[in-house]
Amino acid sequence: MAKAPAPIAPGVDLELVWESTPLTRRDLNIPDGANTNKTGSINLDKGLLPEDVDHRHYFRDDVFTALAWSARTAAVDEAYAKFQLVLKGISYGEFDLAIRHTTSTTSRTYLQHNAMFRLSWGATAAYVAHDDLIGRTLALYRDNADPTKFVLEID
Repeated sequence: MAKAPAPIAPGVDLELVWESTPLTRRDLNIPDGANTNKTGSINLDKGLLPEDVDHRHYFRDDVFTALAWSARTAAVDEAYAKFQLVLKGISYGEFDLAIRHTTSTTSRTYLQHNAMFRLSWGATAAYVAHDDLIGRTLALYRDNADPTKFVLEID
């Protein structure tokens, strides 16, 4: 996992913390048909994490630990972070995006090892909902100097 995105500023120390599998229409908030609802988010799942990493806990325990989490519902916690969006080498700026974590460890979703985290596309939805991004990979980087800032790079 050595590739690096377009830097947000000279000297910024970014760490690759997650890579997706090839992106799908669902990931990119592109409905399949007239009766398909947009999800508005992408699941932060196993992706290309090493086999020994449990993605159901990884994002809360390792990636997003510096964020201020609060209860959105009885079973969902929410935090906000700054994300720079880089698509095919072009930066589209920084966005405040929500991350939601389903906290139940007894749910069917948890027991089936499905994604417990969702990144809401928010204001970036219009940028990512494009067919030419299907099949590409999303890389999530964390700023080591400020662990409340991230880079989303689709390339």
